[in-house]
Amino acid sequence: MLKGVFSLIVGLFLLVILFIPSQDVLVFTETRTTKPSVHYISLSDEQEFAMTFTHSIHLSDVTETYTITQDGRFQFLQMIYEDLAVGMPGDAEENQTFEFVDGKWVLTSEDTYTDSFTLYNSSIHKKLEVRYDNTIYDLKTELPTGRSYRIEAIELSIADVWKGEKIDGRK
Repeated sequence: MLKGVFSLIVGLFLLVILFIPSQDVLVFTETRTTKPSVHYISLSDEQEFAMTFTHSIHLSDVTETYTITQDGRFQFLQMIYEDLAVGMPGDAEENQTFEFVDGKWVLTSEDTYTDSFTLYNSSIHKKLEVRYDNTIYDLKTELPTGRSYRIEAIELSIADVWKGEKIDGRK
């Protein structure tokens, strides 16, 4: 009898451990599908990350830098780019600065936050990467192309981590 109670307690404990969110991740959840794929980057204590992509019209790199807040939101810090033209900001809005530094335009913001954003990984083979904690994650090779992904900073349980696909970066 005691052995059965002990087994039940251990089993419940293991279930709790498996399903309670415990790992902070930057998660990429496929959108516009009934069976979304989930990919993730494990987060450490570092709160800042950057996304760099090649602009499809200008064919020059754009880097957006964010920090992850304590409540899991993204705070937009800055955008750096070379070309002022279609699709790129040409001036600062309220609580932003806009300047030309070392041949590049730098848009900085103090209070722009979002819970998530959507990224389209086009089939065009241009740069699309995340830089986090001294590692570069090439999303063109890590995520299926031609699909959209919602990006969030959340906690996943061990069971959810097993269901998803870890994105491997290169140093």
